[in-house]
Amino acid sequence: MSDNVFTFRPQLVGDGYTVNPDEVLQECIGNFKEVVVVGIDNDGRLVGHGSGGRPEAITLLERAKARLLASYDD
Repeated sequence: MSDNVFTFRPQLVGDGYTVNPDEVLQECIGNFKEVVVVGIDNDGRLVGHGSGGRPEAITLLERAKARLLASYDD
């Protein structure tokens, strides 16, 4: 695994706690070779963008989903 992978730790942030999305994105600049960004835009629509094609985006999303779910078992 790469040294720049952020580990999701709900006990550190807490469910229901929010962080400014612009701050999150700003901290990511220059730290990734591949990304998928998913969020709710200012009009309330679910939007996704990625640096690769759809297959790569789906793979990254599924891997992230598995890690997020597993973190609840820690």
